[in-house]
Amino acid sequence: MDAEKLGVLREALDVYDVDRREELLDDHESEITRFLMRLGAYDAPYARHDGPEEEYRDWNGAVVGRGPSARLREPIPADPTLPAEELAPLAEWGRYARQLVIRHPAAPAALLKRIVPGADPQMLLDIALHKNADIDLFALLAHDERSDARWAPAASVRCPLAILELLAGDHDPRVRLKAQGNRSLPPRMQWLTDTLDVRRIFASHPLAPPEMAAQLAGDADALVRTLVAGNPATPASVLAALANDPVVGVREGVASNRITPASTLADLTTDPVTSVRIRVACNPHATVEIWTALGLDSDASVRAAVASSTAPPELKARLARQLRRR
Repeated sequence: MDAEKLGVLREALDVYDVDRREELLDDHESEITRFLMRLGAYDAPYARHDGPEEEYRDWNGAVVGRGPSARLREPIPADPTLPAEELAPLAEWGRYARQLVIRHPAAPAALLKRIVPGADPQMLLDIALHKNADIDLFALLAHDERSDARWAPAASVRCPLAILELLAGDHDPRVRLKAQGNRSLPPRMQWLTDTLDVRRIFASHPLAPPEMAAQLAGDADALVRTLVAGNPATPASVLAALANDPVVGVREGVASNRITPASTLADLTTDPVTSVRIRVACNPHATVEIWTALGLDSDASVRAAVASSTAPPELKARLARQLRRR
């Protein structure tokens, strides 16, 4: 592409000149237009509302509104076979040109690295999410002095575990929290003393190891303990201990947890708080003995919970008969 065409191309890649790029589409055979199409400059639908006003009608012909007519174009996806060397010059151009490089499926990690130093937060995130990002690129972002650059790999599920572990100890709490909440990162005990938000994340984490649940069950924050109580990953021994928690919401969590052992549910049938007993009655893993005890509860709302539970129909009928004889 000669200097004159490169000048037109740079003009067309001005982020503020969308209409100029659309005008170039009128000549599908030009070298510039073909390159823009392969580059992904037309990967979003286009509507230009500059025509005469027209009527909008529903399916049976009634006018439901009026507005400008639109010239529509469907998205034209980027060409994944575009050679990397043709993308390379754009890495030094304006913001929109660099965005197209970052979004392009053929952009190699080496080219993405060149864009990192001057990239804004959104561009940094797109770089970290790129399918061609490699461990060297993630490392470059993780060691950047800008917190936005370090936050980007922390948000990517493709970030290598070693780098996520590094970011989980970052001095910036925003980066640290993002890395610790990354679903690709297994929970780690050393983070339990971190911020309250982090402890709450791991209290409900489906992969939380038993020792983590045991430690968080003694947390000073009631919501942390409540989340542990409702977590299906929490061990039975921890749930049994939480069944005696002074906070009602924690005991409700234990009563509702589908993996709470029947012995612990049985202990909760005598809980002084009605809402706890109702949750025991609604637990699908309650036993006949538990439903029998709650079906004769002094509180009508508990008995109603048993009546609408998954208890066997014959048991419900027997309990109803016993109540009528009272």
